[in-house]
Amino acid sequence: MKHFLGPLLALALSGTTPATAEVVHDAASGLKSVEFLDGWRLPDGRRMAAARIRLEDGWKTYWRAPGSIGIPAQFDWTGSKNLSEVRFHWPTPTVYREDGLVTIGYKHELVLPIELTAQDTGQPMTIKTTVEFAICRDVCLPASAEIDTVLMPDAELEKAAISAALDTAPVTAEQAGIRQVSCSIAPVDDGFEITAHFTTSRSLSASALTVFEYPHSDVWISESKTAHSGNQATAIATFHSYSEVPLVLDRGRMRLTVMDRGQAVDIQGCPAT
Repeated sequence: MKHFLGPLLALALSGTTPATAEVVHDAASGLKSVEFLDGWRLPDGRRMAAARIRLEDGWKTYWRAPGSIGIPAQFDWTGSKNLSEVRFHWPTPTVYREDGLVTIGYKHELVLPIELTAQDTGQPMTIKTTVEFAICRDVCLPASAEIDTVLMPDAELEKAAISAALDTAPVTAEQAGIRQVSCSIAPVDDGFEITAHFTTSRSLSASALTVFEYPHSDVWISESKTAHSGNQATAIATFHSYSEVPLVLDRGRMRLTVMDRGQAVDIQGCPAT
């Protein structure tokens, strides 16, 4: 079993151009550097940027749904100015099966594209954010970084690394040929058992994994079991609720990601069977 050790690893990022921050941390922690990459202006005025976490060999950090253990990167945008919306474009992660545990994340580095919407697209954005994440090898260490920078509306800076990360993002169900997606829901003692059914364009491998997500702070979702017969697939997971208020599932907010052979398919919503 892996354990989290402290204290927090403090990083400070600043400036208006991509630059590696001075890193203050235990030299054995496995963290090489953290950068903020200011990218480019999109046609509708939004801005594409990214956070880049670089790790020593053998270390990993986590996807937004980390699996059995782990902590995904969490951003606090308090203090930012002229910022109205943030959208993350997570690249396709790797599924790791180690010591009987399934974790989902990235080794070597994570470039996480971040789409930023300004309140006034003609004015600079002041970005002040704290990101907390974890890195893991034999032990898991919490880490944090502070980003303090100004993004000019028409600047065209780092493109290659951000574009490469965007190119590895999961594809949609339509793009992957996944169709006839539906979910059946059965109540259990402290939540619901969800069974997803879908048709694939090709048979899944024996190591295929389906990740269920639901945006609710009081819901824990078990590791799923995925099975298939030809092009028909099912995935089962249990949604455990810790809220004193009865959980009412909104099917439109359910999210499934099917991972197989190094590729991922993002399925938004799961209608009734």
